[in-house]
Amino acid sequence: MPNQPTELQPETARTPGEYVAQLRRLRTLSGLTYREIADRADTAGEVLPASTLAAMLGRATLPREQAVAALIRACGLGPDEVARWLDARRRLAVSEAGDSDASMAYAESDGLAEETRPACSATDPEAADAPVEPTQVDTRVASGRPRRGWLTPAALGFVAGAAVATVTAVVLLPVGSPPDSHQVPNPRTSANGDASVWQPAEPAPGPYRLRLAHTGLCVSERPDSDLGHLFQTACAAAMPSMTLTTEGDRVFRIRTDHPRFGAGCMGVDQATRDVNGVVADSFCDTGGGQDFRFEPVTVPALGYRIRPVHSDMCLGVANSATNDWAPVRQLACDANASGQIFLLDPV
Repeated sequence: MPNQPTELQPETARTPGEYVAQLRRLRTLSGLTYREIADRADTAGEVLPASTLAAMLGRATLPREQAVAALIRACGLGPDEVARWLDARRRLAVSEAGDSDASMAYAESDGLAEETRPACSATDPEAADAPVEPTQVDTRVASGRPRRGWLTPAALGFVAGAAVATVTAVVLLPVGSPPDSHQVPNPRTSANGDASVWQPAEPAPGPYRLRLAHTGLCVSERPDSDLGHLFQTACAAAMPSMTLTTEGDRVFRIRTDHPRFGAGCMGVDQATRDVNGVVADSFCDTGGGQDFRFEPVTVPALGYRIRPVHSDMCLGVANSATNDWAPVRQLACDANASGQIFLLDPV
């Protein structure tokens, strides 16, 4: 594609809807299909599935920066035009947030490349060539919580009554206490009464809050940022909602429902195998960075190690940090690191 047509002037967009409309026009003028753009992005080492692109270009909310940059580059524009589109997007984001200083201070302090989850759904008729991800078609109630429930009868027992729930949860899952408590669950007791023997079944699919065992804090995005990075913070403020689903033999996904960006998946950004890899909430795609195994442990605490399938490393907070908003990262597994143990609180 030659230099950007003069009719495309992202800096003139006054609303996120107008900005996305210009992105749609850019895609049309490029002559590329959704699949072709996705292939170009993949060749360049970027993640922009066709289904994500179709969703991104159909809603009237701002896509995240990485998705915009990947689209601009895939359409054949150079660094100056990428910067131009991103500057226009940042201006609109600041206007929406109403607090540019706080937003920029956070982005700088995080010290990491921005990642994206497109914030849009398709209205472009040519979006029909894009595959539809399962998370894009789930029927949802007005509250944004998944309508269908994956709770097993045992997990339903947890919700039904406090006494029965405690016994059932201990036998089947290393789950946390009820939402308002940060107590660690009791281990399963063996036939001879030895409480140190703990061999639970794998977690049942269903909605959970994901909590760090060593602090009792929950995994959450920052409400003042749209980067998707995940941290530990007070459970009362934690978002987005999370649902565990099975993806195959002992493989799970942690699906999310963000109040602004909609359905997504928790994963390791770009499926990196690097230590300290960013863990973020993004649109679901076929990348291996969103598939996990849950490994039950008793030491240094009861709970699960969450291990990305692609790297076989561990999620956690570095140095078992206890401070609010400590980032969740992909780390080298450490048998003694309490900051790598998670609990699942049914919700």
